[in-house]
Amino acid sequence: MHDEDFAVLDAETERQLAAAIEAGLFAQEAARTGLDVGATDAELALIAEEGRRAWERFLLCNTGLVWMLARREAVRCQVDARELFQEGFLALADALRRYDYKRGRFSTYAVPRIRHHVAQVACSRFGRLNLPPSLALARRRALGVAAQLEQELCRRPSPLEVRRRLGGKAGSAARVLDYQEPAALASWDAVALDDGTEAWAERADVRRCLRRLDPVERAVVSCRFGLGRRRCLTLDETARRLRRPRGNVRRVERRALDRLRAMLAPVG
Repeated sequence: MHDEDFAVLDAETERQLAAAIEAGLFAQEAARTGLDVGATDAELALIAEEGRRAWERFLLCNTGLVWMLARREAVRCQVDARELFQEGFLALADALRRYDYKRGRFSTYAVPRIRHHVAQVACSRFGRLNLPPSLALARRRALGVAAQLEQELCRRPSPLEVRRRLGGKAGSAARVLDYQEPAALASWDAVALDDGTEAWAERADVRRCLRRLDPVERAVVSCRFGLGRRRCLTLDETARRLRRPRGNVRRVERRALDRLRAMLAPVG
């Protein structure tokens, strides 16, 4: 392909490529199932190959759209634009799979879906807060409203004022306005886990506290922090190993860390 093949698509070229993709998928299915469509195997293979090339060209011609949306979100949330571009490209491919070229231009259909997915990723996976996407987006809306009110009132607004301005979305947003991600065990200043010679997990007081956790909490902490000479697992890996939902693992970890912090904190 030449560089001009990747130029922004006009409406007619867009329809032609989308129709070629649809025909290619149909040809693939006919060849796979042996459906008689009045074409030879060689003809079906040719149509399928044309559909594949049309798919690639359609995606590549819309990479500029993805990059624009990813870069805007990266500036807004201060995350890596390249990471968001990769996620946006996945959303682009998903939008193309669902696109019906008979109902309008592709950009009209795809932009809201790509923008929403990129915003979710920016707020949760690559952001600083370990929140589900819906709550992360709600938090961003709440912080935006709080900043606007602070300019209008020339002072920091109260949570009640923020909730009133948010209206129907106040509930979940207000709960996460002051949310902070739990600190990792190894960096707790209040607990003073660094003994200089021995890993914190091997200390007798830490082991006693771990035994006071319930079995699920202990299993989650063990997976997440690599206890028992295992490597530290990600949140997704822990969820798969324990066969529990990802959100449940996150909540159990947060609860367990809070309990360990309270048990290990110095008295007085």
